[in-house]
Amino acid sequence: MILLDIVDSKWKEHLRGMDNVREGIGLRAYGQKDPLVEYKREAFSAFQTMIQSIKEDALEFIFRVQPVSPEKLTASPAPKKAVPLQFLHPEAASVIPKIPSVHDGGEPLPGLSSPARAAAVSPPDRQAGEHKVGRNEPCPCGSGKKFKKCHGQ
Repeated sequence: MILLDIVDSKWKEHLRGMDNVREGIGLRAYGQKDPLVEYKREAFSAFQTMIQSIKEDALEFIFRVQPVSPEKLTASPAPKKAVPLQFLHPEAASVIPKIPSVHDGGEPLPGLSSPARAAAVSPPDRQAGEHKVGRNEPCPCGSGKKFKKCHGQ
């Protein structure tokens, strides 16, 4: 994980440096040098420098690691009790009827209490012979949105 973090930061630095090289490489043509060859040469040099820097930083980190005794690992504080999650603010019950369900079959939104589940809007069931709602028609739930943005899949 540490090595990945080091590689990530060094790679970002390398890409920023390559942007700078790309911006200034056109000036090499004034010196009668092929810009493509010069770009390749500088890019390779920058890459080698990045690889060396990654190795140095990783070794430096490894040498700074301090081992932890098994006693310190077992003497950790007791884990905290799990706090029950509440997904809905108690005062938000007046807003819930305005939130359409996004699940198939009109299932209520996850995490809602039972009174809120009853109040949640579900898509209307289609009876035999009823008109199928088109994707760009207004949603029959009354939200004012197009069907595809409201209850469409």
